[in-house]
Amino acid sequence: MAEAELGRATHEKWFTKDLLGWECKEIIPPVHSEQSVQQTPNKFSVLAERGDKDGSTPLHFAVSVEDRSFINICWFPFYRTINVPICDLLEVKQSVAFQPDITGSFPIHIAASMGVLNAISILLEKCHDCGGLPDAKGRTFLHVAVEKKRCNVVKFACRNTKLSWMLNMQDSDGNTALHLAIQAGDLGIFGWLMGNQQVCLNLANKNGLTPLDLAESKIPPQFSYKWTARNLMYETLKCAKAEHGNIRRDRFEKDYTFQADVENESERMTKLAQAAIVGSVLIATVTFAAAFTLPGGYRQDDSGTPTLAGSYTFHAFVIAMAFAYVYSSLATFGLIYSAMPFMDMSVRRMYFRGSLQLIACSLRTLAVSFALAVYTVVAPVDRWTALVVCLTASVVMGFGHANVLQTLALAWKLLARMGYRLSAMLLARIIMQLALAYWSYIPIFGLPAYLKSRSIGEHQP
Repeated sequence: MAEAELGRATHEKWFTKDLLGWECKEIIPPVHSEQSVQQTPNKFSVLAERGDKDGSTPLHFAVSVEDRSFINICWFPFYRTINVPICDLLEVKQSVAFQPDITGSFPIHIAASMGVLNAISILLEKCHDCGGLPDAKGRTFLHVAVEKKRCNVVKFACRNTKLSWMLNMQDSDGNTALHLAIQAGDLGIFGWLMGNQQVCLNLANKNGLTPLDLAESKIPPQFSYKWTARNLMYETLKCAKAEHGNIRRDRFEKDYTFQADVENESERMTKLAQAAIVGSVLIATVTFAAAFTLPGGYRQDDSGTPTLAGSYTFHAFVIAMAFAYVYSSLATFGLIYSAMPFMDMSVRRMYFRGSLQLIACSLRTLAVSFALAVYTVVAPVDRWTALVVCLTASVVMGFGHANVLQTLALAWKLLARMGYRLSAMLLARIIMQLALAYWSYIPIFGLPAYLKSRSIGEHQP
């Protein structure tokens, strides 16, 4: 009897190590060895489908672990492979892929929530029908991936033609994956779903809201940045000719849109204006001081005129400093007005939005003036050093346009659905924004060239 218990314990210990992926050795007990070998597959099956207190089976744990891990050493990632026994568990008992935990989540939902794409691929390959399994909330693994913002899983589902049937599936609330992407505010996931022509844009959830309605409801009513993710989603859906749901617009505005809180908005705008005015005043101070400390100094024997006067880069520097000073001064006045609580909110919003744009323009022109000043002084001695400084300053000139990159990526993904004509509408918005941000570069670099060419023409006989 003792020998039989020893044999049973030895087999159970060997099986536990095998499931966890540890080093495995075949151990056959000396007593009843043939009977134990015959019972081993049954023990495997029982343990493979046995859940813990939360109903999680070994497969739930296995699919939640990425098969590769990495550690950063001096900013360089070093990867190592982890032997996760997903295939072994499915070979022992394939039905465990269809066994939920106490929350109703199947292993494929756990893999999607953690973004473990390899586990999802194995589950779909071994168990074809598990892709459409709904959890307790009626969500497929695609719904879960969208809610958890797992872009790699959404990209996999959108590019796999065999999964096109599930792109428009609705959960218990009637939300499709596109609805959830708008709720999450993830522009990358939204772009992948919009780029797939199988995704329907006009399905309504149980509240009667289509994706266009939902995107509109997520936009703050008045004081907001127009290049936010949800604003871009709304504009993109309109360009793609998405439709509103069958819901009265007065009820929609009452029940589903943000209601303006004027008092809270006024207090918030005052604090933001007070913080931004520090930067605008600092830029105005720097540009004002630079007007009296010109690069190269002054000629003492010629009434204090600038030493480098007449060169192209010097004139461009002076014009750039003038633009930076004007921009920062106007921004300062605008921020002062926007911080006054007794003024009308619509006027304050107008001043605040305009002031933020002016501060950004003043920073870009200040970067140009810095590069021109260094180039004017250093180029006659070391042209390569001057060019490196100008190239470094160009980073500041182009900074602050992450939304442009997002919109470009979105337009590229929408090319298949919308075609060149409608994608060009998004590109037109980008061009307009860049033109508004960089129009002052035209007089900064163009006016000195025009003046220099004109002076040369006047001196010619």
